[in-house]
Amino acid sequence: MSARTASAPPRTASAQERSSASTSSAAELIEEPAAVTRYRLSYDRLRDRALPPPESIGFIRGVLEEQTS
Repeated sequence: MSARTASAPPRTASAQERSSASTSSAAELIEEPAAVTRYRLSYDRLRDRALPPPESIGFIRGVLEEQTS
């Protein structure tokens, strides 16, 4: 499998970017057909299970209300 890693030029990160830095990763170019198919199918399954945007907003608001009460 061939992969290239992209790196960003140095810059000052925002507070939000610093708080989520532990979850970010470098970009990777996937070229192997079997790997592309696996990733595409995984993405398709996730997308199919996702809530529509209005329901996602309602769900997130509900979780936030539970956490703050």
